[in-house]
Amino acid sequence: MANPRSLRNPPIKEALIDFRIATDSTIDAGRLEALRGLLPGYPAVEEKRQFKAEVRVDKGEVLSPAVTDLGFNGLLFRTTDGTRLVQFRRDGFTLNQLGGYRNANELINEGLRLWGLYADLVKPSAVTRVAFRYINSLSLPYKSGDSFGRFLTAPPPGPPDDRLKLVSSFLSRVVCHEEDRVAAVTQKLENSPLDLPTPVSLDIDVFVVRDVEPTATALTPILATLRDLKNRVFFALLTDEAIDLYV
Repeated sequence: MANPRSLRNPPIKEALIDFRIATDSTIDAGRLEALRGLLPGYPAVEEKRQFKAEVRVDKGEVLSPAVTDLGFNGLLFRTTDGTRLVQFRRDGFTLNQLGGYRNANELINEGLRLWGLYADLVKPSAVTRVAFRYINSLSLPYKSGDSFGRFLTAPPPGPPDDRLKLVSSFLSRVVCHEEDRVAAVTQKLENSPLDLPTPVSLDIDVFVVRDVEPTATALTPILATLRDLKNRVFFALLTDEAIDLYV
């Protein structure tokens, strides 16, 4: 477990805030149209539709999937440089930071600002799920024969057979609970040549599922609690040697 500290170059590939509401079939493109004039910083707009695909099997033969268009699902807005996008959907809202990440305060403030515009239009009775998710892309300088424990505190174990000690990839997912807060952690070792820095993905999704007033006053302390949980999970999963790479 690493000592928590500020990182000069955090290995964040994507960060997002997500608020879910009960799906509202009355939310359509017309109802969300006013958002186009309220988001000059997000000039690229795309209408998203929802589809359902069914795979059919007849006498052991897989038939072509049946695809059903379920209609309008939301609007997707992008910044000019594509580093930030925001989704306004029938079941809620998501703000994605894909590049140029600065800090969590900036992400939270922008998320609450955009959420306020959406909530003013659709007037949800409650937020049913609040989530904070960070996908980290680590480049770890493992050497041949190193234990994964050199950088990771909870790597998935391999078979207890010395003849199988060289591992080129792994994927693990653990869901942990702290009172009503949940942390879903996915660790993935990408398959890559053994003589390169080892690419490891660390995906931390923290959330609560309960009814929350759809206001910044109610959502802000929950996001702060989830942010703290996300940070504790991140540092708990890495060694000081791993963290030193990003300080």
